[in-house]
Amino acid sequence: MTTPTHRYLSLGAGVRGSTLLLLAAQGVIARCDAAIFADTGWEPAAGRGEVA
Repeated sequence: MTTPTHRYLSLGAGVRGSTLLLLAAQGVIARCDAAIFADTGWEPAAGRGEVA
């Protein structure tokens, strides 16, 4: 397997994505080059506020 050249996090503002983002920020897992968030309108307002 080849080593990835870029790492992207698909961030849905839920528990799993937020946990991965925090673990990467703390250096527990490999850092991401970018986090991608698309507001589909289905996330609760509180979740959208945390991402912004």
